[in-house]
Amino acid sequence: MGQVRETGPLTENPWGCSSSVAEGIRGKTSIAGLGRSCLSLLSLLLALAGCTNNPYREEDHLHRVRYSSIDEDPKSLDPSFAYDSLSLQMVAPIYDTLLQYAYLKRPYALEPALADRMPEREVYAYEGELSPPAQESDLEQEIGVPVPEAEPPAERKTVRREAFRYRITIRQGLRFQDDPCFEATGGKGREVRSDDFLYAFKRIADPLVTCPVRAILGEKVAGLNGFYFANRKRIQGQRAAGLEPETDYSIPVTGLRRIDDSTFEVCLTEKYPQFLYWLAMPFTTPIPREAVEHYDPVRFPGREAFRDHPVGTGAYVLKAGEYRKGQRMVLERNPNFREERYPAEGEPGDREIGLLADAGKLLPLVDTWVFTTVKESIPHWNLFRQGYLDTSGIPREFFDRVITPEGGLSRSMEEKGVRLYRAKELTTYYFAFNMDDPVVGKNVKLRQAVSSAIHTAEYIELFLNGLGEVAQSPLPPGLFGYDPDYRNRYRRFDLDSARRLLSEAGYPGGLDPVRGQPLEIRYDTAQNDPSGKQSVRWLVRQLEALGIRLVVILNDWNTQQQKADEGNFQLIGYGWLADYPDPENFLFLLHSENRRPGVNYANYANPEYDRLFDEMKGMSNQGEEGEKRRQIIARMVRILEEDCPWVPNFHPESYSLVHSWCGGVKLHGPANNLLKYARVDPERRAKLRGEWNRPNYPAVWWSLGILAAGFLPAWWVAFRRGR
Repeated sequence: MGQVRETGPLTENPWGCSSSVAEGIRGKTSIAGLGRSCLSLLSLLLALAGCTNNPYREEDHLHRVRYSSIDEDPKSLDPSFAYDSLSLQMVAPIYDTLLQYAYLKRPYALEPALADRMPEREVYAYEGELSPPAQESDLEQEIGVPVPEAEPPAERKTVRREAFRYRITIRQGLRFQDDPCFEATGGKGREVRSDDFLYAFKRIADPLVTCPVRAILGEKVAGLNGFYFANRKRIQGQRAAGLEPETDYSIPVTGLRRIDDSTFEVCLTEKYPQFLYWLAMPFTTPIPREAVEHYDPVRFPGREAFRDHPVGTGAYVLKAGEYRKGQRMVLERNPNFREERYPAEGEPGDREIGLLADAGKLLPLVDTWVFTTVKESIPHWNLFRQGYLDTSGIPREFFDRVITPEGGLSRSMEEKGVRLYRAKELTTYYFAFNMDDPVVGKNVKLRQAVSSAIHTAEYIELFLNGLGEVAQSPLPPGLFGYDPDYRNRYRRFDLDSARRLLSEAGYPGGLDPVRGQPLEIRYDTAQNDPSGKQSVRWLVRQLEALGIRLVVILNDWNTQQQKADEGNFQLIGYGWLADYPDPENFLFLLHSENRRPGVNYANYANPEYDRLFDEMKGMSNQGEEGEKRRQIIARMVRILEEDCPWVPNFHPESYSLVHSWCGGVKLHGPANNLLKYARVDPERRAKLRGEWNRPNYPAVWWSLGILAAGFLPAWWVAFRRGR
């Protein structure tokens, strides 16, 4: 055996023990030293045999704790700002809302939460100025850079029309969570008042907050845009004078009226029944002004910011000291949460699958939620398989091992007691043509040809593991007005039809008659990751089959958004996730009033479509009016089919895996406050975890045997020398 380099003592480098054994130990090696080495190795192996791979505190495993994961930190926990799905997921359990979605009812239905009852609505005569809202690009400039023009846009008109006024009464005895910001009550959460809701509405229009839905609600709530423009002018003056900008919340909003401590009114500028859905979103949750001012790092340098220190009325609070960015977040039960019980009614079949087993129990059913940051899919999957995450999606690389060709669970998953839940998302992905472009925007036959040539069903199989549905219109399944039997003529993959349409468009064989070369269409995308680039190459091949050359332009997200706002593209890809379950929330994406830099990126304008939209948007889904609304929606969808400003691409579907120790799960599209309904059986979880993560004692003993065999020659040499 050759001589190897000398190592330090085993107690300092236990992971290097095997190299010390192979060395045959030089100098004053003794039998006693070898004995001590053997004992050290034996102790190490026995310790490893008794180790646990549990990443959580052992004392938590029998408590009502649920374990989940996030792949990054939420962008903000400020309810006036949080709009991405992850931020909403974390904000909703902390900030209760006036209304909420009934957990078990389908179709989706609203019910009172912080409100004492459903808001009372009446029609009144609104008279006032309407002006196009300032765009979000203006708002971004205002953060640090003065904008010369501080007045409302010049295009203003006075209107007089019927509009809705809502009177809202809140529950008695509501309290905010305990927090040091409530100095007057010694840190005890004070009672919620109507002023806290009115303050939240004004924060939507605060230029320093840049609420992402200000452009929408600013137009709908009377006087809210006026509050915004008055404060924008004030802030610009403060900056010009070298002062720290500050919003003046004493400026009145004509559409917000305080009646008393528990009642207030909101006056809209039109008949807009979808306003109730906004009362189920965190933007209109009560916000204590004390918290915003207390957690202001500008006023109090070094103090935690309000966006990272939420103070709400929800079922959970963010546990102090347990928000470690990039590591984990912990939510624990809010002792000040209002009395709420698990629903006692659901859909037919809910009782049979255990969804009413908790009927009447106080919410929340789980005391603590632990969210661990896991960025990669494989570590996340391993934690789920070991029982250290309660739920999981299915990574693409493991999909075929988990889901059978028939769409069921594999035997290994069934043996673990894992349950599979499928849900169609209220989401539509689409390609938008630039209707102002002289090539694609002015040639409807060309747009129809491109739409007919994109084989979306193949895309779903290749890139989504078959989870999704080919989109026929902007409306996703599960939404009022969606027709499962409707088929868009230009969303049926048909190359022969596409080639005929392309020839009628003036490009036979895909050739540009002027240049004599293949027609080129520019496609802007922000799909820069490897899987995204694969799907882009697939799209290139789709149009190559027509003889069209797709010129791909890869952008970062900010550049992509800027190009969309400015109309600097020919074809661009986007998606829309429902804010609320109403067809208006999808069909408005193609209304001319929302043209760029609004959400109508295609800059599509059709007077008949606009007229039908304006008629449909304020209608009910019930009775005769509901049937008439359905007919109007069908006409609008057919107009879009012929004009083809979009290629509706697909509606995604998601799979969720849930361990057997978790209570009944009912996936819900628009709701975010579902954590309070979750249940856990910690005893069953501990039992199964123990079975799935037992120490491998045979492997330990085999290792001991191998190490002993390696020690024997060295021991024999030392013994002979000792003699």
